[in-house]
Amino acid sequence: MKKIISVIVFMLLLLLVFLFTAYVMDNEGHINDNDAKMLNIPIENKTELTLYSNQPMNLTHFIYEIKHEKYFEGYDNETLYWLKSLKQKDVYVSDKGFVLMDKIDSNKVADKSDVEATDTGYEYYISCVVLKNCSLTGNNSRDVLLVNNVDYMGNRTFYYDV
Repeated sequence: MKKIISVIVFMLLLLLVFLFTAYVMDNEGHINDNDAKMLNIPIENKTELTLYSNQPMNLTHFIYEIKHEKYFEGYDNETLYWLKSLKQKDVYVSDKGFVLMDKIDSNKVADKSDVEATDTGYEYYISCVVLKNCSLTGNNSRDVLLVNNVDYMGNRTFYYDV
């Protein structure tokens, strides 16, 4: 009798694990804030950012620009060394500076515009966790934010009068 009860308890626990796994997979591996509260999982502090392009810049190209463009003259060498250590990241321009994220998070933002036309501007709104914030200093001091856990919140297309 004890064996039967043990097997039933084990099967119920296995079923709960399976249901939780299926739920997480159904939500692309993301648990929203309400789910986190329900499961007593600490909620990460998220920051909302506005990106000004849906097509990222390659990190290697960004480092080249920092080293060679007059705009970045006087950059911080420590930040440059840190950027070189990151390898495969995408770079976006945002309202808070330059935003770096991995390819998985970047794919959540890329190509979300509903209109492609000239004389238009785009803003893309994301929520993310800022892992590190460094400054380029120099002539045009800008922050460089390394982020992850990006959630795409929407976009806005606006038109310029010509």
